[in-house]
Amino acid sequence: MKIDELISRLKIYFKVEADKELAQYLGVSATNLSNWKKRRTFDFDVIFTKCEGINLNWLFFGEGDPLRGVNK
Repeated sequence: MKIDELISRLKIYFKVEADKELAQYLGVSATNLSNWKKRRTFDFDVIFTKCEGINLNWLFFGEGDPLRGVNK
């Protein structure tokens, strides 16, 4: 999993386009989000706290639906 893919999926989940908007949803600074990209890492606690309903297989691997418990 690449951090850019994770951030792109988070933008889809929160329905935002800009990194600054995503940072606001996650409760982190835009600088912090930028550092995630540079360092190729992220804060698991933030992701798990702010994305309670998200399907982690979709978030991390692009598999399945964005929301947990959605069946086709």
